[in-house]
Amino acid sequence: MRIKYFLPVICLFSLIQVSVANAQLKTGAWRGTLRSKSGSLLPFNFDVKNIGGKQELFIHNGAERFKVTNIQRNGDSVFIHMPLFNSEFKLKFEGQDLKGNWIKHYGDHDMLMAFTAT
Repeated sequence: MRIKYFLPVICLFSLIQVSVANAQLKTGAWRGTLRSKSGSLLPFNFDVKNIGGKQELFIHNGAERFKVTNIQRNGDSVFIHMPLFNSEFKLKFEGQDLKGNWIKHYGDHDMLMAFTAT
């Protein structure tokens, strides 16, 4: 009798794990904000697109667009390795938003700035 109830519970947990592991960034326009140690906000815009079965970011800097292809997801975490500036974002989903840190790697230390994106 217990096995009859055990199998549906296992299936439900498996589906939850798959949906969390495959969480994707919502495609479209995003607004990211870095917060400096002094509390200043540094906003910027970026787009998320699905291209060839993978997600890519396009960060806006005036008329320029920086393409970012190294995006990894693990559960509710997102890791974005920037192609420039020897830096990365380590983020977590909070609902539809992302929160975490931008990390700039220097030779002898790392600098962190709080980051949010909606």
